[in-house]
Amino acid sequence: MKNNKAFTMIELLGVIVIIGFLSTMAVTAVSRYKKKAQNDTYKNYEQNLESAAKNYLVYNTSSIPSDKLTLSSSTLIDEGYIDEMTDPINKSRQCSGEVIITNKGDISSNPNADTNDNSNVTSSNTKNIDLEYKVCLSCTNYKSSDC
Repeated sequence: MKNNKAFTMIELLGVIVIIGFLSTMAVTAVSRYKKKAQNDTYKNYEQNLESAAKNYLVYNTSSIPSDKLTLSSSTLIDEGYIDEMTDPINKSRQCSGEVIITNKGDISSNPNADTNDNSNVTSSNTKNIDLEYKVCLSCTNYKSSDC
């Protein structure tokens, strides 16, 4: 009687098929995760651009638009409001973008302003500020919607 301690060809093929199936599932899951991470990075860049534009206007109040202002990402980077945005797909390239700020309010006369007292009111014209921010981000394989 023979003592066979080897695997048969069918058993080996079965194991190879199972390993192939599991590998395909793993690659698909990792690919999906990587794509989601890239999209999350783009969304974070858009949020960071909007926050940087808001901070820019806090420290540069004379730049608050009466109508419309466009701030480029390079301006916000150069002035230290945001870090460079490395493209998650092509790490040797930088993403660029701009924030379009529109004032939906108006410059109106303030009938209650009294310039004769000792308060800090310097003008009877005040800005009614209602700012809308539109972020346009452009990377290798990504462009913000509505841009």
